[in-house]
Amino acid sequence: MEAETGNPIEPAGERLGAYRILHAIGRGGMGAVYLAVRDDDQYRKQVALKLVKPGMDTVDVLRRFRHERQILAGLEHPYIARLLDGGSTADGRPFLVMELVQGQPIGEYCRQLNLNIEARCRLFLKVCEAVSYAHRKLVVHRDLKPANILITAEGSPKLLDFGLAKILSASSDTASTVTPFAPLTPEYASPEQIRGGSLSTATDIYSLGVILHELLTGRTPHPVNSAPTGEWERAVCESDVPRPSSVLETRPDHERWRRKLQGDLDNIVMLALRKEADRRYRSVDEFASDIRNYLESRPVHARPDSLWYRTAKFARRRRFPLLAAACVLASLVGGMAIAIGQAHSAETARRLAMARQEESLRARQAAEREHRRAEKERDLAIAERRVADDRVTQMVDLSDRSLSQVYSLMERLAGGMPARRELIGTTLDFLEKLSTDAGSDTRLRIALAKAFTRLGDIQSDPSGVTMGGWDGSLKSYRAGSALLENLLQQPVPGHDGLLVWLDLQEKTGLLLGLMGRGAESPALLRRAIAVVERPAGGASPAKDLERRRGCLYLALAKEIHPDLAASRPIAETAIAILSALARQYPSDAELRYDLSRAHTERGYLIRNLETPANARADYEKTVELREQVAREHPTDVLYRRVLFGAYVHSATLAADMHQPDAERAYYQKALVLTEPDAADPQNFQAKGDYAFVLMTLTSLDEHPPDLAPSLALLRRAAALLEPMVADSSTSPFALTLAQVYDRVGWRLTQMGNPSEAIPQYRRARSLADAYLATYPNDTAAMHQIVDSSRALIRALAAAGERQSALDLAASLIHRVELSRDRGTDPSLLESSLAVAYLSLADAHRAFAEWKSARNAAREAIGHATAATRLFGRDAAANADLLAQARALMAECSSKLGTGD
Repeated sequence: MEAETGNPIEPAGERLGAYRILHAIGRGGMGAVYLAVRDDDQYRKQVALKLVKPGMDTVDVLRRFRHERQILAGLEHPYIARLLDGGSTADGRPFLVMELVQGQPIGEYCRQLNLNIEARCRLFLKVCEAVSYAHRKLVVHRDLKPANILITAEGSPKLLDFGLAKILSASSDTASTVTPFAPLTPEYASPEQIRGGSLSTATDIYSLGVILHELLTGRTPHPVNSAPTGEWERAVCESDVPRPSSVLETRPDHERWRRKLQGDLDNIVMLALRKEADRRYRSVDEFASDIRNYLESRPVHARPDSLWYRTAKFARRRRFPLLAAACVLASLVGGMAIAIGQAHSAETARRLAMARQEESLRARQAAEREHRRAEKERDLAIAERRVADDRVTQMVDLSDRSLSQVYSLMERLAGGMPARRELIGTTLDFLEKLSTDAGSDTRLRIALAKAFTRLGDIQSDPSGVTMGGWDGSLKSYRAGSALLENLLQQPVPGHDGLLVWLDLQEKTGLLLGLMGRGAESPALLRRAIAVVERPAGGASPAKDLERRRGCLYLALAKEIHPDLAASRPIAETAIAILSALARQYPSDAELRYDLSRAHTERGYLIRNLETPANARADYEKTVELREQVAREHPTDVLYRRVLFGAYVHSATLAADMHQPDAERAYYQKALVLTEPDAADPQNFQAKGDYAFVLMTLTSLDEHPPDLAPSLALLRRAAALLEPMVADSSTSPFALTLAQVYDRVGWRLTQMGNPSEAIPQYRRARSLADAYLATYPNDTAAMHQIVDSSRALIRALAAAGERQSALDLAASLIHRVELSRDRGTDPSLLESSLAVAYLSLADAHRAFAEWKSARNAAREAIGHATAATRLFGRDAAANADLLAQARALMAECSSKLGTGD
């Protein structure tokens, strides 16, 4: 292998430090870039190795080369190619070891994928992020061009070649003056570079403007090609830059692109390409901000501001919310006009009645009939005045109902997500403003509290994409509670207001538990119980208050977990209260449903405190009660849904009791129950339930005689779930889809296709990762990450990818250890560490590395033993982990022999 000068360069196979050269992948004027591999006892990794050519190691070249290495050493950004190592050859030539970037230049990438204008702008924003980071590190690149910006297969840019970069002083953003002979790329060089003037961050902004111009039009502002030096220098420094919208004749769809470029994008590019450096964007961040404003239909700084321009941008950005707001405003204005008119009429009638009464008293000659008429008119005036006072309360009730109806309609509209968020935001603002003016009007406060309750339910609706999430829901529940706090100061709180307040306390307590803030729930729920149990002068409590008391005890039993022993007597109290009510009101389906929830809770506690067999009676009672209610209300979707839950719980209990036939029977009942609802395109919950049962049924036989039907059912379940998870990684169906991908991977592995299983395990792990990032205390997500990681490690080992399997196992151990600081349940933490170390042991065993496998198995035994000692909901699983670790330890010891 020879360089352009004819001098020999390092042949393939030669080592430089810990790196072995494979072959050349690029050459330049002063050096070459090779594909190399780290080849020592630490690990193997492919890298790009940049080396000065023999004969080019002049003082100036070596200085520039070391300068580039110093700059790269200070840059750590996902969109900048990282410096990994460096050193010198035996003859003193320095070399750099850099991250190997496999990708296409940004312009070629955009053309190959035929990206539209918006996609090109979003990709360009990532490039701006990398350049902005370099500027914050006081580094100016000075040679930005498409060839130095590679786009990886994942769509991420990587900024290369800081060989011409300058480090700015800490007190100025201007670099030292370059010489007229400094290397540059004419098409992308700024006027000050051409003239040899002072360089600054504005130099890179100009080059970024040229790159954006080329991405949008397919050509640079001043193509130099083979033009003489004097001509292209004059073109860059003196000629006007053509607007992007004026140079699109070569595109087949140039008219459509021209319309999009005209206006904002033209102005953005032209501002970045100003000849005078101080008239360009002040920073890359300001440049990127204008591009984001364009993408979000907001006003851009590069365009002169005007009222008409800002109004047009606002209307385009919020066209759906404005339409909804206009409807709501029209309804409010109409309602207020009616209310004011009625109030005015009431006041007029009252004054007329009083005048007639005074006339009757003065004359004392009015007949009894006239007197009765005056009294009647007075009563009518008072009634009309009350109607006027009630108008605001009715408006709140109307807005509550309208919110539910309009939200349900918007859920069915494609692209309606922004409008739904805007509707909720508008409603929240409306309710908050009314709350500040509610005063002491009890009826209005109750109506507002009910509206806040409904809003909170929608914000964290588990059957769809959350609109505001749990934080927004908690805020709404607490706003409703605050409106009713004054009622608690009364000796006998009003019945309606007390019911709404108690409902809010129960929902707030349960929501805090879901948010991982369960420590706040017990005190809140106990206070609510104390209020509802306050003596009421010997009178028997009303049915709905007594029912609410039972539900509060049930919520309290749930929220003092993991102290299950203390939870049980509280659950017993809930059952006693609700059972007495159910006997007194046998036709009340809601009461029987609440009683079934209490039996489910007690069954769960007994199942974990004693044995699964002892919990059987409570689970059977739950099924009995819910089957009754579902038969009585065959069209009620909620009752079918809770019966489905009872069947699933009973199936898991049967699994714990090692009764596979009973387990399968319950899952078959659940499948038949939910199949009709799953056919409804809008019933996402039923589709999720149906997919969950399909997945579970395929899991009952770990080694079926025919794997193909099982795999087909799993793929059907995935097809049902994928559309519901596509728009949100926090969808409640995300973890179910992760389980399905995990099972698909397992079946493919059983069928002898570990390489096809690898992407399935990665999808499962990615979904659980995203869900855990939003809900860091979700134990199911942590379980899924650990299980999918172990399966992926086994598949990688089976495919011969040793280093990938070992790296993933080490990463899993580190990931679980980090969760210790988040207060993760000790039992879950120890069992997860046991699985992680078992995964590491599996990887070593696959490559007959018995000593390393034994060490990892020993760690797994320690953590599995700790998990078994601690109480947790997966006691049987922890015991199984311990058995697996011991078996692996024994196998390793056998392979190593007693002497090792």
